[in-house]
Amino acid sequence: MDERYYHIPYDDLVIGQEASLQLVMSEELVNAYSHLIGDKESFHVSEEAAQVSRFKRRVAHGVHIFSYVSFLIGTKLPGFGTIYLSQKIDYHHPVYIGEEIVCKVRVLEKMSSKRIRLETLVHMGETLILSGEGIVMCWR
Repeated sequence: MDERYYHIPYDDLVIGQEASLQLVMSEELVNAYSHLIGDKESFHVSEEAAQVSRFKRRVAHGVHIFSYVSFLIGTKLPGFGTIYLSQKIDYHHPVYIGEEIVCKVRVLEKMSSKRIRLETLVHMGETLILSGEGIVMCWR
């Protein structure tokens, strides 16, 4: 199979197996995501709005941050062809522009019909940003 379509087959997955992704939540990323969804005036894109919000400065969209977890699942664990079936997310802390985050997924359970239960986490240093569990179906 073409290397661009990396995938770990269901039978090769192991409980506790992990993958991670590290990135800086840059102003460019936040602006691009805001533009994509049509967000033009929120505290995510406006310094003025952010100053009167509970955050006092611009923060990344929570679902934008989570999208990197989805990317990680679709590219590394289990990889290409994975189908999302469900996801529970708890948000714990905002991510301000310029902060570095680490997204991590870990196999918790192998289920029937090539489904797996994953722990989904995002940290910023020692600070937990979001946590959750997802169910995905492996391609093969």
